[in-house]
Amino acid sequence: MSGINEINGADAGRRTLPAVRIFLLLAGLFAFLAGIQTFVFATATAEHFAWTIQVPLSSAFLGAGYFGGAMLEFAGVRERSWARTRITLPVVWLFSTLALIFTLIHLDRFHHTSPVWNTAMAGWVWIFLYVVVPPLLLALLIWQERQPGSDEPRLSPLPSWGRGALVVSAAVLLVVGGLLFIVPATMMPVWPWDLTPLTSRAIGTWIFAIGFALAHAAYENDYARVAAGAKAYTVFAAFALIAVARFPGDVHWDRPGTFVYLAFLAVAFLLGGYGWIASRQVPRA
Repeated sequence: MSGINEINGADAGRRTLPAVRIFLLLAGLFAFLAGIQTFVFATATAEHFAWTIQVPLSSAFLGAGYFGGAMLEFAGVRERSWARTRITLPVVWLFSTLALIFTLIHLDRFHHTSPVWNTAMAGWVWIFLYVVVPPLLLALLIWQERQPGSDEPRLSPLPSWGRGALVVSAAVLLVVGGLLFIVPATMMPVWPWDLTPLTSRAIGTWIFAIGFALAHAAYENDYARVAAGAKAYTVFAAFALIAVARFPGDVHWDRPGTFVYLAFLAVAFLLGGYGWIASRQVPRA
């Protein structure tokens, strides 16, 4: 009980810097708006998004990722303990860095040169954010990690089966996401729906970042520390499943990878939901 009293009292380990929480709030708002653009208006990205996404299911998948990312960041804002916030920043930095890379690779596909001002603005905002965010976030992460003190103790370790599921899922997603990003031409014929090189890299960025987050969760090995990630994983999987139900005509149902993909989303929803529920039983800092 002494450990729990310390967490609920004055000595709960290093605190999350106010600058980090402000960043997460702003990033969460951006992610939520991007989710609206890509999920709700999946068929209108030519007018409302940074680039035109031809296949609505690709857009809706990205929207599921952004809604999950918004949940991750908003959940991180609520945490005062850095140990419980830490799962948010590294994955956001990784995602934004990879997004910058695929933006530079496919810069000609973005709407910053559109004659329509609001469409061009969407392209310029995207480019500006993904140029600025990676170095800014890296500086915040270094500043936060250099704060004096130690982390709160791990009082609620994950069960061995849960940690094992995280490790296996992380390994699979890191490989799949890496292939989608590095060799899109190899993955496009087997993916459940049609991709372009740009959407392959964008989807691969989300999958690789999620795989990294799962590996990070396995490392943290504590329900309190992975609560934000569990919420985000559940939201992402739920919206990704809804996306398939919304655009079934975009799916190649004759490809074996389609059912592997659906099985993965179902497992992700259950695993994330279990972690979300279990983390609610942990005392808050």
